[in-house]
Amino acid sequence: MKFLKFLIISSIYIFILIRYFVNDGNKDLWGIIFDSFGINCLSAVYFLFLLIACKTTLPDGFHRIRGFEKSGRLYRIAGVKAFKFILAKNPLPLFTGKFSIKCHSIECLYKLERQMRNSETLHFQAFITTLIIMIPFTIFRDSRFLYYMPAFNILVNLYPALVQRYNRDRIDKILMNNMQVIG
Repeated sequence: MKFLKFLIISSIYIFILIRYFVNDGNKDLWGIIFDSFGINCLSAVYFLFLLIACKTTLPDGFHRIRGFEKSGRLYRIAGVKAFKFILAKNPLPLFTGKFSIKCHSIECLYKLERQMRNSETLHFQAFITTLIIMIPFTIFRDSRFLYYMPAFNILVNLYPALVQRYNRDRIDKILMNNMQVIG
């Protein structure tokens, strides 16, 4: 059943990508910008549907917070806190899944952490996929895709994944402190 869902979702995704690819009506600058943004959002939605329907995930090792991330310096340099603020104040909450703690228990923190892992997974997968998709669009459609697709990819996929890692590090610290108190 999972394979059938995967096949259906992937077929729809590929069909829409091909429609974008053969769309000769968008050869002007605004069309290329629109297509670049649309393809980035399409990739994120594709992986969201895969996550919901097929429970796709990355290994736990991928989600482990690395030593260089723990200080938060990397996130400050990259401007993740500013991006997080912009996401929080975004007037379009439909496009930004807002995670919150529904209750104040350890179980709720674990549930929130799992939701953040899922969000990180789908944005990271969409980021890599869009980078790969960018190559044929740049070679066969227009070289300007090389400028706009990565820019939107960073905004739509990379920064949301970094925000999730930044927030998960903070939650992991709370969970680790709680485990030390219990143990």
